[in-house]
Amino acid sequence: MTTVNFQGFRHHPRDREVWRYMDLPSLLWILENEKLHFSSPKEDFDDRYETTLPRAWYEFRENQWREIGGHWDHDPDEFAQRHTDRRENMRDNIYVSCWHANQTESAAMWELYGASKYTVAIRTTVDGLMRAFHSQDEYALAVGDVKYVDFDSSEEEIDDEDMKNIRRVHSGNADSVGLTLLKREEFEHEKEVRCVVLDGAVQDWLERNTEHSPKQSVEPPVNVSVDVDELIEEIRLSPGAEDWFIDTAIDAVENNRNTRFSREEIRTSQLDSERYL
Repeated sequence: MTTVNFQGFRHHPRDREVWRYMDLPSLLWILENEKLHFSSPKEDFDDRYETTLPRAWYEFRENQWREIGGHWDHDPDEFAQRHTDRRENMRDNIYVSCWHANQTESAAMWELYGASKYTVAIRTTVDGLMRAFHSQDEYALAVGDVKYVDFDSSEEEIDDEDMKNIRRVHSGNADSVGLTLLKREEFEHEKEVRCVVLDGAVQDWLERNTEHSPKQSVEPPVNVSVDVDELIEEIRLSPGAEDWFIDTAIDAVENNRNTRFSREEIRTSQLDSERYL
């Protein structure tokens, strides 16, 4: 299947360019295996707030669950804890692939992900990213924009626009995978678009709304099959790349048996363009 439309996931416009920065061996692994690796935000990312709730939404949800539990004649605290445990289980089963939305290369992203001059970037579009999964049926996937919000303010203190964005990604039962689409506002420079595996988080929803038979739990490594010709529109080489690296990268990509890339589709960085004085 390609991707599914899940509540809270928005990714407009579909022709928007997105980028993925990585070292050359990671690119060659994608080309050779025709797969895209998905990571666990909880286990693999440095930001300890990944897949947690902003304080304002946590307070709102806890009060809501206690009120509902009391109305249904359940122990309010026990009812709220049950939903907290459910969210924690979802965190263990969420896997994502992160992309940077930008119409051009980003010097900040090269610096962040390019520890050396031997880094590359894949350029595609949101539509190309979604179409790249058309031939795989192992996982159900959704693509959505990350929203950057205030994680620290209380329900009474938080800005109305931030609360609106939080509600949007947590609509319906998206309290599950919606956790992946919120980050602290201090990370706004990342401009992330995320591809998310839904199987381990919303099995019931997938069974009701799709023909996909979801996995009850998702075990690493999570490597999702892709059509690399749909996935990659262009490959850029890192700023300051030396001639030997440029030649090595071009030869390795051109000679890969799974792709039809030509030399014209593998370009040096825009940041190395000619200067005019």
